[in-house]
Amino acid sequence: MSDATGIDSLRARPPATGMVARLGSTWRWTAARPALLCLVLAVVAALSLARQWNGPVLWDPDSLMYQSQTLELRGTDAQTARHELFFGPLGARARSLDADEPGEPRRVTDPRWVDFASQYYRRRWLLPALAAATYPVLGQESLRTWSLLGYVAVAPLLFLLLRRRFGAATSFAVALGALALAPLRDWSVIPLTDSWGVALMLAALLAGLAAIERSPGWLGGWFAAILALSITRDSSFVLVAAAVVLAVAVRSRRSVALAATGMLASLPAPLLFGADARGQLAFVANDRTIPPDTSWSFIVDHYGGVLRDMARGYGDYATAHPLVMLVFAAGLVLLYVLGDRRDPFFLLLWGIPLGYLALLALGPTFSGFRYELVLVPCVAAGIALGVRAVAQRVGPALSVKLKSSLNAS
Repeated sequence: MSDATGIDSLRARPPATGMVARLGSTWRWTAARPALLCLVLAVVAALSLARQWNGPVLWDPDSLMYQSQTLELRGTDAQTARHELFFGPLGARARSLDADEPGEPRRVTDPRWVDFASQYYRRRWLLPALAAATYPVLGQESLRTWSLLGYVAVAPLLFLLLRRRFGAATSFAVALGALALAPLRDWSVIPLTDSWGVALMLAALLAGLAAIERSPGWLGGWFAAILALSITRDSSFVLVAAAVVLAVAVRSRRSVALAATGMLASLPAPLLFGADARGQLAFVANDRTIPPDTSWSFIVDHYGGVLRDMARGYGDYATAHPLVMLVFAAGLVLLYVLGDRRDPFFLLLWGIPLGYLALLALGPTFSGFRYELVLVPCVAAGIALGVRAVAQRVGPALSVKLKSSLNAS
């Protein structure tokens, strides 16, 4: 009976089944690990904002503009929505900050300025649309909630992007560290579009790299992400510039298709909602007040002064936030020094700073390090390269010392 039982057990479970089960378990863990680490990063990001989810909403002029567009989508007249917000209770903080700047022209306390400046927000409809959809549940906290959710999405997306070239530990550590970047966090807790600008940029880079390295079918994801970014922030052309750099360097059908679809995806927003670049540049050149003239001669006459003011703003920021400046500078230097010149991953990232410089040229003003958020993927990749380089040098040395100590003992 014991023999029969043994034979029956062998028939019921072949000897290889145990090995197959172990291999299957290992494969399932390997496949599930990225998703688990993404979930951990999202949870950490959400918990780090514990005081923000239900705290008071901080309204600044930009967020008041987005809130007015949210109310507009819910049926309120556009001008009525703006004036009720800017000159009502929600606008009290913005009006107070405006009044506390001696020597500065009145902006948010001037109805003419509010109506004039609103035209430069009319292309940014994604977050107002999401806020309008959830307004029945979240009310006035809807826009802020979406801004916080964008912050939560950044770390997992950054981890997935870094995993294309780096180990899980390095990618996780750098993505976790990105959550502590003061500009990213500070601009995410206000009802603004900056956090989703970074998240959509990371999503576009993931899809773009997949289109280059895996399947052209990912061009649809690249197109969709850039289209969404174009109605979220004015930074979609930063990715288009990066794709053009890649196409020039690689000269393949897929890289050219990536640049072409990126251009197409960035066109609908300015075509539908207008893109008065010269008027916006004159607005910035006139210290963000209503310009008396929008001619190129007016812009040229005032451009130098704007650049000096911008440089002064960066100098003051560097003095107040030296660690932020150090991290961004180190990340960019490491990206260009250590990045592989033949790798599409790094070629695509190398093009982003060129687009950023163009963005800065079109709106030459210090933004409190908001413009610089487009550099987050580049900085993160550079830091990851630095971590890997240190590990490659230190790891073997530590291994040799450990072996020597073991042999000596």
